[in-house]
Amino acid sequence: MEQIRDVLGVRASDNLRHAELLLVVEGEDDRIATRALISHYSATLAEGVSQGTMAIDTLGGASNLSYKLTLLRQALCETHLFLDNDKAGRDAFEKARVQGLANDGDANFSVCQGLTESELEDLYETAIYRDLLQLRFRVSIDSPRFRSRKKWSQRMADCFGHCGKHWNDRLKAEVKMAVAEAVASSPAKALNERHKGCFDALIKSLEDRLQARREAQQ
Repeated sequence: MEQIRDVLGVRASDNLRHAELLLVVEGEDDRIATRALISHYSATLAEGVSQGTMAIDTLGGASNLSYKLTLLRQALCETHLFLDNDKAGRDAFEKARVQGLANDGDANFSVCQGLTESELEDLYETAIYRDLLQLRFRVSIDSPRFRSRKKWSQRMADCFGHCGKHWNDRLKAEVKMAVAEAVASSPAKALNERHKGCFDALIKSLEDRLQARREAQQ
């Protein structure tokens, strides 16, 4: 694959040059957490990540999905998507699907049972980051506002507001990164067992796609 890219003059970043499969997530915080989680739950994927046959790339926001997939197609990368199960993620995927850049088999979403919209953070055990939020941001999530049926970032905004704190894009990014780093440090304890079904499905999809590529190369 690397030789084909070189012949065609395709410039791929270092982490893509050897990749047989590229997992695309929305943000850098998602990349940090997802890398740790898939490496913990799958020896096959852990090997792929360590050897570079599988890589994880980011969108910088769901709205960039079609543009990103166009670039990756030019780089001859086989891609799989893991997106938030919210309006932005679903709309971005549908746009890419209509444009012929992805199909239903190419994507998994962070579906959290009981929530109409959900994010990757909705799958985590609150114990993994409860103390961190209290110590670093002086915000408690032991509140009915955090137990609503809204998606995680909206529930977090409600908690920050209740504690007399501003909530904006900068703070949202800082909180998400802090939570992702907590997940990466303890992946075995990070996922809520009641909500991890969609992540198990992601693992299976990625393993199957890697296996299919290897069989095709034999």
